[in-house]
Amino acid sequence: LYEKGIFDIKDAINQVADRLNISKHTVYLYIRQFKSGDFQGQDK
Repeated sequence: LYEKGIFDIKDAINQVADRLNISKHTVYLYIRQFKSGDFQGQDK
């Protein structure tokens, strides 16, 4: 989502958090991890 620019849209953080049933703080954590290259995605 970050690479596609989704988080440039107003209120996107809150909408993504609501849809994924996680807190907005967790979304920010994932974005920071992704930017730093420390993100390990999980296949479902």
